[in-house]
Amino acid sequence: MRLGFAISSILVAALATIGLTQLGRLVPEPSSQQSSPPEKTSVRDDSESPPESEVVALDEPQTVDIEDELEQASWQDPFDEQLWTSIGWTFDESSMTSQSDVDAAALFRRRYQQLMLEFALTPTNFEQRFEVELLGIEQPTRASIQINANTIRVIEVRRGKNMAIAEGTVETEAAKARRLKIALTGNRILIHCDGRRVLACEQPSFGKDNEFVFKFITNGGTQRIADLRIEGE
Repeated sequence: MRLGFAISSILVAALATIGLTQLGRLVPEPSSQQSSPPEKTSVRDDSESPPESEVVALDEPQTVDIEDELEQASWQDPFDEQLWTSIGWTFDESSMTSQSDVDAAALFRRRYQQLMLEFALTPTNFEQRFEVELLGIEQPTRASIQINANTIRVIEVRRGKNMAIAEGTVETEAAKARRLKIALTGNRILIHCDGRRVLACEQPSFGKDNEFVFKFITNGGTQRIADLRIEGE
């Protein structure tokens, strides 16, 4: 009798142990890993300097939204900021002015095969660099018209090396506005300063269709461009 009672007690204990084990399998254990916090989304501050991609775009016209056709307003209102891709320039109704503490660049968003630029340039310091740069659309051809205190120089960039094409001499009084006229005929570059022709040279080829864009560049100092006239096709 006692032996039967003992056996029954052992069986009950065993069944209870098995039941607890099965129950433990049904209840998931708490995870030892903590959930990762949500990723932060970066927000660009428009007051900061433009990202490098925007700066690079000024040197690669293929990455800039170049207009195939601009209305006549592009000549009547050349200081409309929407017609330019720029860094370091400010625009108003009658002029555009570079900031004195940065390298400034402004690319006009239209392609040309022939171009005539005429404008008044007033720098605070003629020792500062001012350039009209020409960038080929189809191939990486680049030419630069460099203007300083006493000279106007045309440079062609080939394989990263500057090659002088021509140079002209100018006479300028400090802080006096220069009246510059630059004509690109398709095969020649003609430059006048204050009504006098100072330079004529061969124009570099910009590819099969000879298409290019132009931009203004400064390396510091305030440069003001007024009375801007842009004509071409």
